[in-house]
Amino acid sequence: MSNNPTLQRLQRQPLEKQTLRNLIVDDQYKMIYCSAGKLGTTNWRRVLLALRYPDRFGNVTNTPAAKAHGVKLHSLSDYPEEEQTYRLDNYYKFMFARNPLERIASAYRSKFTYDFPYNRFYHQNYGRMIVDRYRDSPSPESLQLGKDVRFDEFLRYLADPEMQAVDENTHWSRLYVACNPCAVRYDMIGKMESFGADAAQVLYDTNVDELVRMPTRSQSNYRNRETASVVKRMYDAIDNTLVSKLIGLYQLDFGMFGYEWPP
Repeated sequence: MSNNPTLQRLQRQPLEKQTLRNLIVDDQYKMIYCSAGKLGTTNWRRVLLALRYPDRFGNVTNTPAAKAHGVKLHSLSDYPEEEQTYRLDNYYKFMFARNPLERIASAYRSKFTYDFPYNRFYHQNYGRMIVDRYRDSPSPESLQLGKDVRFDEFLRYLADPEMQAVDENTHWSRLYVACNPCAVRYDMIGKMESFGADAAQVLYDTNVDELVRMPTRSQSNYRNRETASVVKRMYDAIDNTLVSKLIGLYQLDFGMFGYEWPP
């Protein structure tokens, strides 16, 4: 057992509601997937929908992102405690990890730099508050719409101890909270850096590799294509003190999944 008190607590206590909601269950193929955001989640939902509803979603490349997230899939939270335990003990469990600061940058770009209808929830529920709290003399339009959040403002929001915001949304929550690998004994922890090969391994391990294929990045029509140079430029413009605060907040994710900063 780890000597870290936070990890010891996570090992001993029951899974939090947030974690239970993140754990998507497929009873037919006996698998559990932790669906924390910005880790290939949309494509994994496409795959799971294809397995669950092959007549409707069998062609994974034809499932729009909004539909992939709009159709209900069973979460572990839907089951009584005894059935949760049975599935955790007997199903194949997998999750993916990513450099925490790269994941934060991806979440920002995805949710706050595009004015799409499905992003307006983030603009209204997070953007307006972030602009109001962290911008000097914001314009009335920015306060009303919340769609022009700057990267430094978003990072200040995450690092603000009064807000305790770092784990309140799956797209930027710490993975040791969102997926809790201290308590859930995952059979596979894939990395975004090797997503294609790791996803193929999961499909092979669960005997569905001849039923469905993971969409490639080009097939997925991603608008938000981060590269190392883009992410580096984003953080180069941020004060080192703020970056250090974020590294501290995500230090367990850095250590647990073998990442460092700069990468």
